[in-house]
Amino acid sequence: MHYARLPATRRVRAWLTPKSFDASISPQLAHKQVILFVPDEDTEYDNVYLTTMDGIGYKLDFGWGENAPMLARPALPYELPPDAA
Repeated sequence: MHYARLPATRRVRAWLTPKSFDASISPQLAHKQVILFVPDEDTEYDNVYLTTMDGIGYKLDFGWGENAPMLARPALPYELPPDAA
């Protein structure tokens, strides 16, 4: 993805489970449920954030480069998908 136009509320969330071959960001992400999002307070406009189901946060550039920095604390706590009730 090179560009995403976000709604004014920016309440965009996506849930996925990376497979081992998708986990170039960090091998620890393989087979863990994660939530992808852009925080409401983001001002850089070229990153997406990820929080794992066990509370580990990453900041990723849109290029999904390897070795994405792990955050000291996630920008958003993990939450279940809306249909997981």
